[in-house]
Amino acid sequence: MRLLRSIVVPAIVAAVSALSFDAHALEAPPNTTGKGIAGGALLGAELVLALEAAFDVEPTWAYVVGGLVGAGGGAVGGYFVEQEADSRVPMFMLAGGMALAIPTIVAVLSATAYEPPEGPLESASPPALVAVTDENVSIRVPAVELREVHSRFEVAAYGAQQATEVRVPVLNVLF
Repeated sequence: MRLLRSIVVPAIVAAVSALSFDAHALEAPPNTTGKGIAGGALLGAELVLALEAAFDVEPTWAYVVGGLVGAGGGAVGGYFVEQEADSRVPMFMLAGGMALAIPTIVAVLSATAYEPPEGPLESASPPALVAVTDENVSIRVPAVELREVHSRFEVAAYGAQQATEVRVPVLNVLF
């Protein structure tokens, strides 16, 4: 029974898939309501964002404001294109806006990606009770640290008694 079912079901699926049906397009042009506005908004926002990414703009607010202004301008332009042009132009605008969405996102993300500083970084010392710099002398809350006196290896190898020490940085001088 299983063998028969495993042969018959794929044969039926293949037969139905092989049948061809005639497709008929409707005589009326497709409805373009909203397609020009949406396509214009996408294209306007993408144009502004792609230009900002090309010029390596850094602040996030510039991308937000630029994208919103570009989308608004594109939507207004798309409305007028939708009113005046034939029905294919708004659909091409919408398709173009959707097709350019991913490349624009990639361009914006690569322009705003984190770039680590070049060269070695100076390690900052923990805050001390008194800090002396070129400009001033300040009193701060010190970074209190509790540490084990011996490492695990030293305790195991030498049989040392483990103890805890308290470290409080008192003076930090930068020159």
